[in-house]
Amino acid sequence: MLFRSAWQSILELCAAPDRVGGLPGMTAVLHTWGSDLKQHVHVHCLVTYGGLDEQSSSWKWPSCKRKLLRHRTLRNRYRQIFLDRLKTWMKDDKVACAYHESYELLTADLITKTWVVNQQPPTADAQVINAYLSRYICRIVYGDIQLRSEYYSCY
Repeated sequence: MLFRSAWQSILELCAAPDRVGGLPGMTAVLHTWGSDLKQHVHVHCLVTYGGLDEQSSSWKWPSCKRKLLRHRTLRNRYRQIFLDRLKTWMKDDKVACAYHESYELLTADLITKTWVVNQQPPTADAQVINAYLSRYICRIVYGDIQLRSEYYSCY
């Protein structure tokens, strides 16, 4: 739900001609803890600065300078999409029995809180991008784990 909501938000907002007017690219990483090692599930997304206009095959740059989209627009759209998906999911009979709270009770505080969507200025520096991604895809929470070949059936 986190990944799909993030992608749908970026996709919809970038499609608008007054924002980007093109199809962006995005890669995302699930992060399940905060710097204090407490559970804090969220996604980190690396998004292209602009998007491809599929009709003209040309690159479209965003209308905002030094950011892809306006912060409040992105934050509010993500919250709306995520909460809509959560509501649909919780109405599913298979899921409903697993939760003791209603959607309304569960989300009462979520709707009024300010959601955090952080955008960094764009860069084409591969070292900056690599350093950013490596913080989230090359670490584990608890100590070093001895890697064994039996864990990797795909090799």
